[in-house]
Amino acid sequence: MAISRCRNSEKTTDNPSPGVGGRGKKEAYEQLLTQLIQSIEQETGYEAIREFRFHGTRKWRFDVAWPQVGIALEIDGAVWAGGRHVHPVGFLKDVEKLNEANLLHWNVFRTTWKEMKNGEALALMLKALRGAHAS
Repeated sequence: MAISRCRNSEKTTDNPSPGVGGRGKKEAYEQLLTQLIQSIEQETGYEAIREFRFHGTRKWRFDVAWPQVGIALEIDGAVWAGGRHVHPVGFLKDVEKLNEANLLHWNVFRTTWKEMKNGEALALMLKALRGAHAS
């Protein structure tokens, strides 16, 4: 599914939420993410970049980033099903990634698909982006 006026920094996988099975769920999650990105762009004018590679030497990527204001969104999937983000090894890797992002002056917000579905993620990101100043 193409996302209007949203760029990918690299080729991405089909699944926006690792550990989520079923084509219908993948499409539903993709639609939620597309709606969030489009709503934010309409409200703020900031263009999102999906799978944004933020580090010069590591292959780390943010799920969605607004590099013009140094804000990123990470969506943690399979929280209740023992997914990568709650497994000890995955958790420790996330800590390392987010600490490095902070050292590079990124403001990284974490959310889950539950908050994506109920609108809390959109409200959070609008609040963050409305308070941001483009550099």
